[in-house]
Amino acid sequence: MKKNSKALAKCIATFVMTASMVLGTIPFSSAAAEPEGFRWLGRDGSANVDTGLGNGTGTGWWVATDKNDEGTSKLILSGNTDPIEHGADISDEDVKKSGGISGTATLGEGYDYPYIYIGFNIVGVDSETNKAVVTDVTDWGGISIAYESDKKIALEISMGDDRDKDELWFDCPKVTLDKTDGECKVASFAWKQFKQGGWGKEKPIEEVVQSLATIRIKIEGRAGTECNFKIIAIGSKDADLSGNYKVTFDTKGGSTVAAQSVKPGEKATKPAAPTKSGYSFAGWYKDSSLTTPFNFASPITEDTVVYAAWNNGSVPTSYSVTFDTDGGSEVAAQNIMSGSTVAKPADPTKSGKIFAGWYKDSALNTPFDFNTPITQDTTIYAKWSDIVYYMVNFNTNGGSFIPGQSIKIGTKAAKPQDPVKEGFVFGGWYKDSTFKTAFDFSSPINANTILYAKWTDKSATPEPTKASGSAALSLNKSSDSIICGKTDTLKATLKGATGKITWTTSDKNVATVDSNGKVTAKMAGTATITAAAAGKKAACTVTVLYKDVTKTKDFWFAPTNYLTAAGVVKGYDKQTKFKPANDCTRAQMVTFLYRLQGEPGIKSSTCKFTDVKKTDYFYKPVIWAVENGITTGVSKTKFNPQGVCTRAQTVTFLWRMAEKPAPKTTKNKFKDIKEKDYFYKAVLWASEKKIVAGYSDGTFKPQGKCLRRQMVTFLYKYDKYINKKG
Repeated sequence: MKKNSKALAKCIATFVMTASMVLGTIPFSSAAAEPEGFRWLGRDGSANVDTGLGNGTGTGWWVATDKNDEGTSKLILSGNTDPIEHGADISDEDVKKSGGISGTATLGEGYDYPYIYIGFNIVGVDSETNKAVVTDVTDWGGISIAYESDKKIALEISMGDDRDKDELWFDCPKVTLDKTDGECKVASFAWKQFKQGGWGKEKPIEEVVQSLATIRIKIEGRAGTECNFKIIAIGSKDADLSGNYKVTFDTKGGSTVAAQSVKPGEKATKPAAPTKSGYSFAGWYKDSSLTTPFNFASPITEDTVVYAAWNNGSVPTSYSVTFDTDGGSEVAAQNIMSGSTVAKPADPTKSGKIFAGWYKDSALNTPFDFNTPITQDTTIYAKWSDIVYYMVNFNTNGGSFIPGQSIKIGTKAAKPQDPVKEGFVFGGWYKDSTFKTAFDFSSPINANTILYAKWTDKSATPEPTKASGSAALSLNKSSDSIICGKTDTLKATLKGATGKITWTTSDKNVATVDSNGKVTAKMAGTATITAAAAGKKAACTVTVLYKDVTKTKDFWFAPTNYLTAAGVVKGYDKQTKFKPANDCTRAQMVTFLYRLQGEPGIKSSTCKFTDVKKTDYFYKPVIWAVENGITTGVSKTKFNPQGVCTRAQTVTFLWRMAEKPAPKTTKNKFKDIKEKDYFYKAVLWASEKKIVAGYSDGTFKPQGKCLRRQMVTFLYKYDKYINKKG
C-alpha cells in the first residue's frame, strides 16, 4: 500500500464533521479501560477486539474469502509474501507491523461475485455449535471506523451464517466506506444508515441489531480488482477513537490560547496568561459566569472549556490558588488578591487513605502555611497516608451474639446494643476478662481489641459449695469444625466445685447446643458455644462448614470460611452449600467487593443502568462501584449483572478498588498478557501482591470465567495483603 508523509501527517488532523462521517486522524492513546460500548485501536498491537459483551470476552480479527463459493480471491497482509488462508485468524504480530490491519486484497476468478471479509465476532463462538453467538447491540448506536483505502469498500453487519441465510437471504445491511486517496478517514454511522441491497429478504434494522453476531469489512467487485487498505480503529458509534479529551480556552476577547489534547485522567497544562488591551488577566474559570476558578490540578474526564476572567483598569492583581488532591475529592480553586492569604479548605477525602495535610511542593517535603501571603499563582498539594483498620470483637461470655467492628485507626468504635443473657443483668463492657477496667467508647482504637461483657446474676441463690481449692471449668476443645447437618458433643469438666453445667450458643442460626453439650451445625458461619457452672465459664469457637467445602487441602477452604464468617459471601440452600465450581456473576462480584469494604455509603440514590433495579440485592453495590471508578458497565446504560465475571475483570475491579497503584515490577510472567491489554497493570499488580498466581503453563487466562472458589481466594488475599486484615 502506497504511503507518503503528507498523507500520514493528515492522520493527526482535527476531525471535520460531514453528513455521514467525521474526517481526520487519530492521536491514539494506549490508555484502556473496561469497555463502554467498545473500541479497538490498531496501534495497541492486539488482534483481539474486547467488546465487553456476553461474558466480557471479545474475539480476534479473522479473514474469510470466497473460497467456499469456488472463488480464488486472496489477501496478503502487509509485511507478508503469502496470502492468508481462508478462515485464518489475524495475529498480534500482523497488527503490530502496521499499527492496524493492512494489506492488499485481490479479487479472483471462479465466482460471479468475488469478495473478501475481514471481521470479528462480537461475543465469540459457541463451543458446542461452533457458530457465532448473537447479542443485542442496540445501545451502541452504530459503528465508527478509522481506515484507509484506495477503493470503495463496505462495512457490513451479520446475524451469523444460518440467520443471514434464513432471515436476510444473505442481503446483510451495510454502509459504504469511500476511498481515501492515501489519507486516514474516520466514519461514524448510526444503525439506521445501514441498508440492505434490496435483492434479499427485507428485515428492519432494529431487529437485525438485536441479534448481531459479526462486524466485518467487505471488499467486493469484479475479478482482477486490487484494493490496498488499512483498518486503523473501530468502535461503537460514539466511541472516542483517539482516547483523548479536548481542552479549549475561551479568552473572552483576549489573545488566542491553543487548545490541548489531554489523555483521560491526566491534567491540562496551565498556559501562559493571555493579554487583552486595557485589561489585566484575572485567572481561568470553569464556568462562563466566572464563579468557580478552574483547577489545573484536577484530572480531565470530558471535553472541557476554560474561561478567562479580566479586570478592567487598575484593579489589584489576583492569583489563582489550586489544590492538587492526588486523586482525592476535588477542592475548589480560590482566586486570591495579591498579598492576601488563602482560606484553608475542608480536608479532602480519598478511598483507602487518611488525609495528612497540605504541602507547598509536589514532593511533599514542606507543609504549606496558610498564613503565607499569596504573590503568584500557587498549587498546594495534598498528602495521604495509608488507612489501617483494626478489629473490635465482643466476647459476650454466653450472652447474645454481637458482631465485630472493623474500625479505622484513630477513630471510635460504635457502642453496640446491650447483649442479653437469661437470668443475668448486663454490667457493661470491659477491656479485660477479669473486669477490672471498663471500656471507654469515646477512646480511639489503635490496636485489635477484644471487649468482655460483664454479667450479674439476677437471683440471690448462693453459690454452690466449693471443694477445697479454686474452681475451674474446662472444655475438651477450644475450637471445632462441624459440617452443616452434622453434630459433635463437647465435654465440660468442672473441678474444685459442684454445680449444674449449662450450655448456650451465640447464634442459634449457625449452631445449636443441648443440655448435654451436643452441638448441631445448622448453616455455615461461626458461633461460640459456652459452658457455665459454679460462676466459671469455658467457650469453644465452632466453625460450621459448607457441605461442599470440607477439605482443608483445597486452596479455597480457608478463604471461603473466612469470608463467610466476615459476612462477605453467602451460600446456597439455606447457607449449607457454597458451590465453589459455579461461575461468579458481575452482580455477585461487585456485591462481594462492597461487603469486603464494609458496605460504605453511596452518594447517589439512582443507578444509571437500566438493567439494575432498586429491588435487586446488588443495587447499592453497583452504584458504589460506579461512584468509586471500579466499573463503568458494559455500555452507557447496561451493567449486565448476570454476565459471568472474567478473571481479567476481577483483578481490574480489585486494582481499581485499591486506587490503581502502579506495579513496581515491569516483568510480565504471563505469556498471554500483553502490555496493551486494559488489564495489564492490574494483573502485574495483583501478581506482585500475591493476589493471583496464574496457571502452571505460564498463562493467566484473562478471559477465563472467574469461578466462586477463585473469587473467594482473590478477595481473601486482597483483604490480607491490601486491607491488612486477613
